[in-house]
Amino acid sequence: MNYFSLYSNCFVVDGYRRSCIYDLTRRRHYFVPLDLSKLLKVHENNELYEDLQDLYFENRKVIQEYIEFLTDKELCFYTKKPSLYPKLSLKEEVYYKISNIILEYSSKIDLCKLKDIINYSNTGELELRFMKEIEIIEVKKILDCFKKTKLSSIKIIIPYIEGITKDKLFKIKKIYPKITQFVFFNSPAEEYNYVDPYNQIKLAFITSGIELFDNRVMPMHFTINVNYYQEAIMCNPYYYKKLFVNNQNNIVDSLCDQNIIESLDNISVDNLDAFFESNKTLNSLWYSKKDNTVICRDCEYKYMCVDPRVPAQRSNSLFFFKTNYQCPYNPYIAKWKGQDGWISVEQWRAENPNWEEQAIQNRTQQQKEPHTV
Repeated sequence: MNYFSLYSNCFVVDGYRRSCIYDLTRRRHYFVPLDLSKLLKVHENNELYEDLQDLYFENRKVIQEYIEFLTDKELCFYTKKPSLYPKLSLKEEVYYKISNIILEYSSKIDLCKLKDIINYSNTGELELRFMKEIEIIEVKKILDCFKKTKLSSIKIIIPYIEGITKDKLFKIKKIYPKITQFVFFNSPAEEYNYVDPYNQIKLAFITSGIELFDNRVMPMHFTINVNYYQEAIMCNPYYYKKLFVNNQNNIVDSLCDQNIIESLDNISVDNLDAFFESNKTLNSLWYSKKDNTVICRDCEYKYMCVDPRVPAQRSNSLFFFKTNYQCPYNPYIAKWKGQDGWISVEQWRAENPNWEEQAIQNRTQQQKEPHTV
């Protein structure tokens, strides 16, 4: 007797209009109808394939097509003992106090203190932002400060430098192997996401300014993997365990809003733990997960979305975004701004006053997804 089951690394996420299957191992996603999501959550591991077709006899052909799609994409398999294949555990083992530091560099930054914080916190990633033009030789001096740290990755965002070439960047990479990406903004030509597998580095040349990286929701930044999914279930993965330091040596809520939380002068390895535990602003940002955020909680992208907008909390405990910039995706019609038929969320809700009843049903269905935590 054969039962059908999703692979342990595949999870179904419901939006308002459609659902999405996340394949966390292959880092892919597939859009599927809400009806298929409901079918999977109600019957997975419980019904024989043959019984399922009998149960939905009038839609037997559709059921067959659904099963063929899932098996063709290697999302589903048959087994006689589904209990032997439990869902992937989503309990995250956090071994760091700070996962990322995003630094807006200036001469005011205390690099020695920052180095101590990185090593104490087991920080893995550093994003170095240079807002003004700077010579490569100066960049190298700054990178020298981080050679003997626990960092595994350094991303550099910098204004375009005249005469810079890929070969020159590859040579820098050999000297500083922790560099994983260079992004040059205000470039005369566009070349986004060039990957050199031999040198293990990403290069991007963008014609726009650095605002591309702040306060914008962009599909090219979406992330599908186990770690990101784990964080998105429990917290806000863009802000969780991140430290933003502006060019005035202040810890801020984000480099977009620049609301000062504390001066880096007042932080040391001796009081860092107490600072994290007691700071309400940081804790609010860290745990502003998409499931508790208006609009986002009705979106099928919510566990892959990289959203740099700063959330605020309402009296009903739901989060929202104060920025005038609105996400270009409308989950209630499953369309991006620029696609035929797109309208804003506000207009759609005004035209569909009973929308929330369906949204509540979908959220209830989403809770049936077997997240093992």
